[in-house]
Amino acid sequence: MVPGKSNNVKVLVRTRPTASFSKDHYIFDTQADSIDLRAPEVAESKKGGSHGVDNQADQWHFQVDRLLINSSQQDVYKYGARDLVRSAFDGVNASIIAYGHTGAGKTYTMVGSTSSYEHRGIIPRVLADIFKEKQERPAMSIDIRLSYLEIYNEALADLLGPPDVGAVPGDSITNDLTLYEDPTRGVQVKGLRRIPVESEEDALSVFYTGESHRAMGETLSNRRSTRSHAILTVYISSRSKLDSSEKITYSKIHLVDLAGSERTKGVNIPPSESGRKEVSSINRSCTYLEQVVLALASKNRDHVPYRQSKLTYVLKDSLGGNCKSVLIAAIWPEARHFEETASTLRFACRVRCVANTPSVNIDMDSNLLLRKYEKDIKQLQQELEMHDILAGRHRVQYDDYTAEEVEELEKKLLKYLTGEDADFEVESIRQVTEAFKIARRLYQSTSSEAASLREAVGDGWKDTEADIRTDKENSADAPETGRSGGVGDEVKEGMGFSVGLVVGNGAPPSTTPISDEDSGGTDGVREKSKSPQAAPSRQAAFAAFKQEHGRRYDDRHRDLATRAKEIRAEIRMVAGSVNSAVDEIERMKIELARLQGSGTERETDDSGNIILDEDEYRLLRDLTEAKKRYRSILEKHRGLEEELLQCQREVAENKRDVLDNFAVWFLKVSEQSD
Repeated sequence: MVPGKSNNVKVLVRTRPTASFSKDHYIFDTQADSIDLRAPEVAESKKGGSHGVDNQADQWHFQVDRLLINSSQQDVYKYGARDLVRSAFDGVNASIIAYGHTGAGKTYTMVGSTSSYEHRGIIPRVLADIFKEKQERPAMSIDIRLSYLEIYNEALADLLGPPDVGAVPGDSITNDLTLYEDPTRGVQVKGLRRIPVESEEDALSVFYTGESHRAMGETLSNRRSTRSHAILTVYISSRSKLDSSEKITYSKIHLVDLAGSERTKGVNIPPSESGRKEVSSINRSCTYLEQVVLALASKNRDHVPYRQSKLTYVLKDSLGGNCKSVLIAAIWPEARHFEETASTLRFACRVRCVANTPSVNIDMDSNLLLRKYEKDIKQLQQELEMHDILAGRHRVQYDDYTAEEVEELEKKLLKYLTGEDADFEVESIRQVTEAFKIARRLYQSTSSEAASLREAVGDGWKDTEADIRTDKENSADAPETGRSGGVGDEVKEGMGFSVGLVVGNGAPPSTTPISDEDSGGTDGVREKSKSPQAAPSRQAAFAAFKQEHGRRYDDRHRDLATRAKEIRAEIRMVAGSVNSAVDEIERMKIELARLQGSGTERETDDSGNIILDEDEYRLLRDLTEAKKRYRSILEKHRGLEEELLQCQREVAENKRDVLDNFAVWFLKVSEQSD
C-alpha cells in the first residue's frame, strides 16, 4: 500500500425539482456553491407568544463543494463520480454516498429511472464507465466483481444470494454474514458473495437482480420508499499482461444508498410493531453515523465510535479511512420539509470537514512471487556455476552438503592439516562453515584419542615421537633404492603422500643408520636385523618394503597418477569448449534482441500470436541447438570431474592399504631385530 495525501470528503448538494419552491426559506448561490436558510417566523411556532428576548437562531449559511439545482443525471455523475472510477483503476478506493430524508431523491440519484436510459443513475453509469475503462487498458488483466449488501433493522442481508422460497423482499435476511477488519484490506463482510462480471450487461443484470430484493415501503412523502441501507461494492483487481508481474493493484468502489431519516410524526407508519421498529432502526443508524462524523471532525477526539452500528462499521474506510469519498446530499426545498433539509445540510457540512487518507492498494501474488524467487535462485546458481567454470573452479558446492560430500571434504581437510596438500582452496562460505565443523569434530576426537594413547603407552610416547623426528631428519641421507617416484615420493598436483605413520605397539627404531648395501631389498633388511643393534629406520624400511611386498601398491599409485593427469588435461580442454559455447549463445541472444527490437511492426495471426520472420526463426533454431550442445558439453565436464574425484578416492584407499600393510610388515621386522 502506497500512502497518499489527506483528502477531505467532497460534498455535493442536489435539489429535487418542485413547483412549491419556497424562496422565503431557501437562498441558493450557484456561483459561490452556498446555501442560506431562513427559518419560519419564530412567533408562529409559539403558542402564546413571548415578550422577552429571543436568542433562537433563524438563519443558517452552508458552504459546499458543488450546488446542483435542477441538474441532469449526467451532470451529477460528471461532478460526483467520473474521476473516482479512473482513480479506482489506479488502485485507490472510492465511495459515493447518497444522504437525505425520504422523498428527496437519493435512490433516484443512485439508481435512476429504469424506464429511460437518459435518466439512469450513478450506479449504472459507474458500471458502464468501468467496462469502458477496462477496454482502454488492453495491456492489463482486470478482474471485476460485485457484491450487494443490505442493512435492514441492523441485520445484514446478501441481496445477491438465493432468496428463500416464498420470501418477500426485505424478509429474507441472511444471518450468517459477519463483519471483520482485515489489516490490509479494511472492513470485510465474511460470507458476502462476490459475483464476477465480464461485461456491462452482466453487471447491470446482477445489480437489478439485487435491487429487486430490497426492502421497500410506503410513507407519507414517498409511495415507494427504500426502508434499508444498500451498499453495492465493485471490486477491481488488475495486473500487467506484458511482464507477468506478481504485483496486483486492487481497489473497491462503495455505492451507498442510505435510507431516509425523518421525524416519526412525518412518516405514515403502519400500526404495527414492525413499522415502528423499522423507522426507529433507520433513525438510530443515521444518528450513529452523525456521531461518527462529529468525532472525525473534532480535532481533540481520540476515539471514533465506528462499532456502534453495522452501517458505521461498514463505512469505516469511506469516512476517515483509505478512500476518496463523495457525499451527495439530496434536499427537497419546500417549506414543509424545512427541518429535514436543515438537518441534511448540517450533516453534509460536518462530513465536509472529515479528512480521508487515500492510498494506492498494491498486493503481491504469493504463487507468482514464489515461482519468481525459485527462478531467480536457479538463475543465480547457474551464473555461479558458469563463473566457477570460467575461474577454473570445479564442482563448487552451494547447496547443503550430503553425507558423502561431508566425507570428501573431511579427506581434503585432513590432507591440508597433515601437510600433504600445501593449500586448501576456499570455494564458498558454506564450504568454510562445513570445514570448521569438521575441524572441531576432528580436534575433539583427536584430543580424546591422544589422551587414551598417552595413558596406554606411558613414558614411551615422547621417545617414539623423538625417534620419528630423528628419522625424518636422517631420511635425506638414506640411500636411494629401486625406482624413483614410488609410492612414498612426492607427486605433482597433490596425488602423492609420505609415510607419516606411528605404530603404537612397535618397538622404537634404532638410531644407527642403515648402510647402502643393506637397503637393497627385504633380504638386506633381514640380514641387518639379525643384529640387535641394527633395527632399520622407518624410511629405509619403507624403501625396502615397496621394492617387494609393496610393489603392487606402487604400480597402482603410478597408474592412478597418470590417469588423473590425463583427466585434468581433458577437463581443461572441455572447459575451453564450454567457454566457446557460452560465447556463441550470448552472441545469438544479442542478435535475437536486435531483430526483435528493430522497431518494425510485427505481424500476428488470428489468435494474436506473433508470426516470426525467416531470420528470427533461423536464429531461434540455432540458439536452441547451441543450448543443447552447451548442456551436452557441460554434462561431459561434470562426468570428468566425477571421474577425477573417484580417482582421488582410489589414491586415498591405496595409500591406506600400503600404510596398513607396511605397519604390519615393519612390526614383524622390528620384532625379528629384537
